[in-house]
Amino acid sequence: MTTAVSREAIPSYPPSTSHSLDDFSYPSPADTGSSIGSFAPFAFSPAAMSQPSSLLQHPADVPEQPLSHSSPRQGGTPDQGLTHSHYSSPVDITSTYGPYKSQSPSDPHEGMSPHSKNPQLFASTGVVQDTESIPADVTSRTEDFFHKVMNSPGLSENPPQAHAGEPPITGYSRLLSTDHEVDASEVLSSAERKWHAYLTSVTDNYGLDCGRPDRDLNKNDDHSAIDINYALDLINSAPSIDRPDDSSPAGSKQNSLDGAKFAYYASPVPINIPRYLSPLPPTLVQTPINLMYFHHFINHTARMLVPHDCSDNPFVSVLPSMAIGDSNLLNLMLAYSASHRARYLEHPEPATRIAHLVSNVFPALRVALEDPHEKVTDNHLATAIMLLSLKIISPGTFEVPIPWQSHLKLARQLFLARQEQMTYPGNRIGPFLARWLGYLDIMGTLSCRHTEPPLPEYYSLITTCCSVEGFDEYCVDCFSGFTPRTGLFLTKLGKLVHQCDNERFDEMGIWISGWKPSANIILEAQELINDLETLRARAHANSRHFRDSGATDIIAGDKAFYYAGLLHLHRRVLGTSPFSTPVKEALSGLREALTQLRFGASAEVGTVFCLFTAGCETRDPKQRMDIQERFEALEQTGMKQIQHARKLMQRCWDEELPWIALARGEFLG
Repeated sequence: MTTAVSREAIPSYPPSTSHSLDDFSYPSPADTGSSIGSFAPFAFSPAAMSQPSSLLQHPADVPEQPLSHSSPRQGGTPDQGLTHSHYSSPVDITSTYGPYKSQSPSDPHEGMSPHSKNPQLFASTGVVQDTESIPADVTSRTEDFFHKVMNSPGLSENPPQAHAGEPPITGYSRLLSTDHEVDASEVLSSAERKWHAYLTSVTDNYGLDCGRPDRDLNKNDDHSAIDINYALDLINSAPSIDRPDDSSPAGSKQNSLDGAKFAYYASPVPINIPRYLSPLPPTLVQTPINLMYFHHFINHTARMLVPHDCSDNPFVSVLPSMAIGDSNLLNLMLAYSASHRARYLEHPEPATRIAHLVSNVFPALRVALEDPHEKVTDNHLATAIMLLSLKIISPGTFEVPIPWQSHLKLARQLFLARQEQMTYPGNRIGPFLARWLGYLDIMGTLSCRHTEPPLPEYYSLITTCCSVEGFDEYCVDCFSGFTPRTGLFLTKLGKLVHQCDNERFDEMGIWISGWKPSANIILEAQELINDLETLRARAHANSRHFRDSGATDIIAGDKAFYYAGLLHLHRRVLGTSPFSTPVKEALSGLREALTQLRFGASAEVGTVFCLFTAGCETRDPKQRMDIQERFEALEQTGMKQIQHARKLMQRCWDEELPWIALARGEFLG
């Protein structure tokens, strides 16, 4: 899920988001790990917070055993004919977990772990001379992990019920728990609203991010990643406050960027971290490049991951608060940010740095999966979803043939193991993780037949958790870009699409052009169509978020998903002719909805699946050209899956075949 790009330029986001003092934001710092304000009794001391203990890492529990060198069993490569499926199946796991030990990064000052006890590790300010790269077995261990974890006896798709009762409150999760939940139905006083807005608005400045390339681990002076010259000049009361050309990135030819293409970096970006996230762990404050990536995520990447960036954006509030208390989740956030920043700036990705950041994640998840119904935490689930998201936006991150479908399967199973403990009124982390994984699950099923149907449990968890504040199933969600009821429709559609898509291929993976749906499929599809009119008539925007005319884009986005789903229902489930009246009407409605989405609107990237659908179904050359231009503009966001969707659409045009017959496992959302 990504958003916000303009045909002319990528929109820039302010260094910090200021909230209206009269508009209470959700979730508040108290709900996302703040140690400030009325929830101070739940806070930890700075000494304890400066060395956060990971909720994922348990290296002592991992026995030392010989590493397994088995390779994942990939699906057979089908014939490369035009009517064959080119996708290799997700990794199948047939044995027990392999042993994994947490690995220390070879670069000591890189700040991989907040648990380091040697102060000398952070003393160097120069380029690290040690040229040791990724440990030789990191790639094989990562591949082996997925080869062994997916079909574990403890992780079936229908696991036994988790133990009832509240999850154990340990470590940083205590601040995120709702033992001290506030009844959202209570009217907050003006003073309370101002205090909450104050906590989320005050920031600490750590210098400037000038858009310089990261030359990768052991090749980059990580302590010079942030420009602090201007701040030092102010501290030293220099006679001239004007930044000289030799220290000002904005005035330096070496660091100048094309303002039209890289609007976010048109001028140096102040690294302003919200005060309520303090104190930051040593991983960030003692390694400036990590701090730069952390800020880039919460100030830029996170705002592109939702169709409407507002005070409810959990990628800005909930996820960072969880990450600073868990080293593995934090490292994944840094890796995600490093990948996105490099792609956005069209720099080479720092592959070695990213590999080091993710290397400890797999053994940490392995420990939890030994007893999923006892050990799986919110952070484990968030980590698995982040792994999936990272694989989607940067497919080459892990340098092993593990498809995103395998990461999705792992995240689904962790969700099922954690579901019962997260489902209670007032919980705010549960709906965030359910929305996040639910979107990826729906889009994954609609993108690729080599996945399971999306889980219906996401909807029930969200309705239960959000019942305290009032749940409106016809209000467009700022996180997904469509209403919960539209999401439920897409979930049911995914179930039918999964069945029908797989019936359209024979055992050799050859596309069956004359396929017809069964009577039962037709009946189920017709029931969905009968329910759709209510969705279109009752969908509306949140009046608290859209007080003026700004709701046009978000309503148009929901409408685009409505018509795109209707098109997939006709074309992939019912096998309706592209020249039939129902298909033409649905395509016309989809084109109209996409037209109502302004170029550069924050909801535009969130409708990539809808744009792809329109492109594959339209036959008008002019309309195809317009859609291709929008795709090319959206690719400037740095999200790799957008480019993959555009290329698949163009193959559909060139070879005049349904895109599903040509797909190679692309993620289209």
